Amino acid sequence: MSDWTQDEVVDTLSEIMEKARVDLEFRQLCIEDPVKAVKAISGKEIPEGKTIVFIENKGTHQTFILPNLIKDDLKEDKNPDELPWYCPEVRITMKCK
Repeated sequence: MSDWTQDEVVDTLSEIMEKARVDLEFRQLCIEDPVKAVKAISGKEIPEGKTIVFIENKGTHQTFILPNLIKDDLKEDKNPDELPWYCPEVRITMKCK
């Protein structure tokens, strides 16, 4: 399986989000076959053992993903930016009334 850099993760997710906003067919692919959607944008396979899920917000249902818990024993050893698939640069903007 291919190795991913942090920049590749951020760039790929950003491109997926932009395309899914305007391309209904691609949006459906993200929901039905996220691995294929990621490969369509990046040209790369997702890392072995990883599962990717894209979900839609519908109606009054808003979904927010909590960040991964960083255990105490990892705090000294790991920078969050070095954790696999940690992506703080991808921001979702929503309009609140």
